[in-house]
Amino acid sequence: MIEEVKKKLATSDIPLSAQDFQLGKSTTSRWGSANLGNIALSYLWSKGEAVIAERNERRKFYKSSAHLPQENAFDNFDDFLDWYVLRRLSGLGAYWAKNGASWQGHFLTDRKIALERLEKFDRIVKITVEDLKTPLYLTRENYQKLVKICADDETHNQLRFIAPLDNLIWDRKFIKEIFDFDYVWEVYKPVEKRLFGYYVLPILYGDSFIGRLEPDRDKSRKNKLQIKKLWFENESYDTAEIRAKIEKEVARYNQRFTRKDTK
Repeated sequence: MIEEVKKKLATSDIPLSAQDFQLGKSTTSRWGSANLGNIALSYLWSKGEAVIAERNERRKFYKSSAHLPQENAFDNFDDFLDWYVLRRLSGLGAYWAKNGASWQGHFLTDRKIALERLEKFDRIVKITVEDLKTPLYLTRENYQKLVKICADDETHNQLRFIAPLDNLIWDRKFIKEIFDFDYVWEVYKPVEKRLFGYYVLPILYGDSFIGRLEPDRDKSRKNKLQIKKLWFENESYDTAEIRAKIEKEVARYNQRFTRKDTK
């Protein structure tokens, strides 16, 4: 079955979905689908032999990875590891070398060697943070962005809602260490075990997490963001000025992201 799917992906000029494979169903699947086409495509995707080329709502369309240009070919493992670490740091902003969720569990023994090598060749920057024993690492590009941000007074007054799966908060232990902020995405917890709510968003104000909100939406066709409930980390943040900034951020979100009405 797998070879049949691989061959059809490799010879197709267009992306294919599970509906393009009439393979029947399984009664014992643990892949989240009984459709054998879905199972085979998910398996090939997990092995890197297929990629998701398009989406149409919940439907995924795949292509063979053999169609991809081989622009990330590596002469040796060290080159690959350097690329991997740089890619991680690029998406994380700043991170430590300790084991953590953001490293995805890879290359535990080789990571420090790669970081030392990248620092030696000035591709990353090591910084220290007050009251933090462990150094942090940034790509050279992200370090330059950090310097610019630190010099920008406007950034210190900026308030943003952070998505539960944002790169910034992948590693909850790291966020606790840096910001003294405890955050758990409670979407998978039973209602009676939730401390806050189903889909709660952290609120970042300047360089501090000041609270969290449970979003809601109105029932009009505009689907505008509303706040169902709001929690502050301490009473000092519950001011008229900060509440006004939160309202302004809700308005900014609705202006930028809300879908327009269709006639």
